Amino acid sequence: MNQSPPTPTDPRSVLAQRTPFFYGWAVVLAAGSTMFVRNAAATLTIAVFVFPMSEDLGWSRTLIVGAAAAAGVVSMFVSPLAGWILQRYGARVLMASSVFILGAVILSLRWTTNPISFYVLFGAGRLMFQAPLQIGASTAVAQWFVRMRGRSSSMLGVSHSLGMGLFPLFAQLFMNAN
Repeated sequence: MNQSPPTPTDPRSVLAQRTPFFYGWAVVLAAGSTMFVRNAAATLTIAVFVFPMSEDLGWSRTLIVGAAAAAGVVSMFVSPLAGWILQRYGARVLMASSVFILGAVILSLRWTTNPISFYVLFGAGRLMFQAPLQIGASTAVAQWFVRMRGRSSSMLGVSHSLGMGLFPLFAQLFMNAN
């Protein structure tokens, strides 16, 4: 994707002039938050729900965990599509639509009562987790940084790791509260 240098009326230039800090760090914060919340559909989080779901819904644990495995296989085919969308429309469109879909899926999972709807909903959330959010966040940050690209990218990794560690804890706390 060829980008022209910023002009005085370009939104990037306007932001750079109006913020007292380098605006790329705001991009790191926003992208890092998506890397954090994407762990809501991670296998580490679903692992907390496997036993209660199998008891409550009468499903086997294999059936529940199979949704994550199936979505992982399907994501191999979605990743190139996510890359194409990223090149065609940019990281903003890819990430905004992915976070919206992930949020809708996570909220909709509450009402799932049969394995097919669970596979479709959890699979869609896992697809957003696997490809679009990972590719979009790292690309958005890389486009803002040259000299400190390694440091900014490592902050994405830290936010993802924090989400991996905290989301299963959040899930368990919410289950214990009910």
